[in-house]
Amino acid sequence: MSVSASLPAIAPRRRPFIRIISILGLVVLLLILGAAGWLYSIARSPLPNLDGNIAVPGLSAKVRVVRDGHGIPTIEAASIDDLLFAQGYVTAQDRLWQMDVMRRAAAGELSEILGSDLLKVDREQRIFSFIRSDNAERVDFEQRSVTFPPGFVDAQ
Repeated sequence: MSVSASLPAIAPRRRPFIRIISILGLVVLLLILGAAGWLYSIARSPLPNLDGNIAVPGLSAKVRVVRDGHGIPTIEAASIDDLLFAQGYVTAQDRLWQMDVMRRAAAGELSEILGSDLLKVDREQRIFSFIRSDNAERVDFEQRSVTFPPGFVDAQ
């Protein structure tokens, strides 16, 4: 004679706390990945486009700019005007950050982008008022600059 006893079915224990923590962890991970992607795109956005084709108004013919392994450009153009325009464009691409920092330094605005540690420097620069004297010099310079190649200046 065989005796079989049935055991009561044990329901699996549900752990809502662990499930909630897992979901919250996943949400936090997705938020961190999204923020990292957004920061990466923001950090890359001001960089110049060095690859591919760029349509720039002001050229009369196609211009080819090739950069070597060190980033030094070689420019091929059909005319001297296009060459000078391309040279001005490439110079502006390469030196935009430097030109912006120099302008901000003269105007006493470095602390706006580099932090409050530079407030003292900004105050001194504003006392010297280089930006006002620069604006006065610019008027005189613009009157004398008509002899410069216009393509180089226009590209910037």
